[in-house]
Amino acid sequence: MLELIDRCAALIRAGRPFALAVIASASGSSPREVGSGMLVVPGATGAPPTRADAAADPDRDAGAGTSPGCGTGSDATPGTGAGGSCATAADPLAGLDDVELVGSLSGGCVESAVIGAALEALADGRSRRVVSGPEGDVFAPALTCGGLLDLLVVPVRPGDAFADALLAQAATPPGRRRIVVPAVDATGTACPAVVVEARPRPTTIIVGAEAFAQALAAQAALVGDRVVVCDPRPLFATRARLPQADEIIVRWPPRALAELAIGPDTAVCVLTHDERHDAETVALALRRGAGYVGALGSRRTHERRLRRLRALGVEDALLARLHSPIGLDLGAVTPAETAVSIMAEIVLARRGGGGAPLGRTSGPIHRRD
Repeated sequence: MLELIDRCAALIRAGRPFALAVIASASGSSPREVGSGMLVVPGATGAPPTRADAAADPDRDAGAGTSPGCGTGSDATPGTGAGGSCATAADPLAGLDDVELVGSLSGGCVESAVIGAALEALADGRSRRVVSGPEGDVFAPALTCGGLLDLLVVPVRPGDAFADALLAQAATPPGRRRIVVPAVDATGTACPAVVVEARPRPTTIIVGAEAFAQALAAQAALVGDRVVVCDPRPLFATRARLPQADEIIVRWPPRALAELAIGPDTAVCVLTHDERHDAETVALALRRGAGYVGALGSRRTHERRLRRLRALGVEDALLARLHSPIGLDLGAVTPAETAVSIMAEIVLARRGGGGAPLGRTSGPIHRRD
């Protein structure tokens, strides 16, 4: 949700109404966490959004009525449609080409039900609830993974109190944002508000600005990390080569790292192969408590690096935390593939996964804090 605040502010400043859908609660296996959000923005091309009439389309499934997933009211239950019709169950998104979606909630038909609820909320100015349907109800919006989501859909119009609150949060630094989504259903009944707290944005520090660093910077930015690239060579450490980096530092790496904030939410990736400073850089990252420290190189390079680190007085307990050679064994060859391998290992270290193929494991797929 918090990553959508800047887009919310831009829409409000442009005078465009939209609906915000946020996950109020989740149980069982579900891909997104409580507080995850999606924007439904009508009128992307300037024309009012429309819904296709199922009866006018002979290719639609016979008897496919309206989707029952737009439950409204404080007593909304899975699979009910107390708040009116959504798009058709056979093709929930038909005729809605003029609606823009930003963000995601599940990647499945839950989004389809939310779109219908969002358009209704914008039409009458009242919030909606959408509850994912139970397994076995083919017409209810249900997660394929069998989880249950309770979502709140709130209309946002420029000038209203909630729009003003979103604008205020957009002016707040990302790490300090806190959104309280008002929860009043279509009947006017107050429900518990959804509070979305800011979490510190993880940081990936990449030492070295060659091809592998370029690919890794793109991967780290993709997962939402703040990306810092450090390289003493101005020819390599350029904005043109590293457009995804939030910060580019042209300095001797150990000196640069000594001044950067490093902690449990920091990943430090040493990709230089430069024996003049890579051991010192790794030692500094380990001693300062980086949550992940990895170094590129062959197994032979790794053994030489360990000898240099021990010569620098790095204890075995810290050396055991070093990921070297860096990355998971994906059979990666290209810089882009290697970047996927490295980022996968960083996510594994942060989230506590096992790294095995999910098809060979048991238990919950989606872990919750």
